[in-house]
Amino acid sequence: MPNKIQTFEESVGQISKECNELMVDKLHDYKFESTSEVLDAVDDGLQRLIDSITDGQIPKNKTTEGIWVRLRNYGQFALILKEGVGNDTQFRELVKEQSRRCDELMMDKQRDYGPKNISMFGEFGVLVRMNDKIQRLLNLTAHNKDPEYEAIEDTWMDLRNYGQIALMVRYEQFVLPLAVDTIGSIC
Repeated sequence: MPNKIQTFEESVGQISKECNELMVDKLHDYKFESTSEVLDAVDDGLQRLIDSITDGQIPKNKTTEGIWVRLRNYGQFALILKEGVGNDTQFRELVKEQSRRCDELMMDKQRDYGPKNISMFGEFGVLVRMNDKIQRLLNLTAHNKDPEYEAIEDTWMDLRNYGQIALMVRYEQFVLPLAVDTIGSIC
């Protein structure tokens, strides 16, 4: 990851670009036919991160970084599955559109929350937040229930974004300043 990134928005854009390119390259590796299958893969990935914890920390190595990337991309893939994957060109367009929507949501939430909610607990805190979302989806699926408060799509967007946030934390970019404040003026 380049060190020239100076704002939160630049980091979001760079990581999205790299993850999206990987996602498009790996399209034919994604064998998921339903969001239930994606959920199982996300749950497995999260368990691998939990199993890797030593001394209360997630190791900073290529294996755990790859898991965060996959978790991010699986969340985005679940959103795309809902619309139908289509051919390669349609898939690329859906990747761009879903990424744009998720990135906007992440930046809006950063304006509301600021960086301390995540930076206080680092990757481990992201892992806990992801687990909450995964357990919610697993519970709704197991009981064949519709959600009461948050749409399933919103939960998948949050999962995708938590994977990206974990990468930003790892690259020490989550605490970067926002280029645009809440009222739209340049900071």
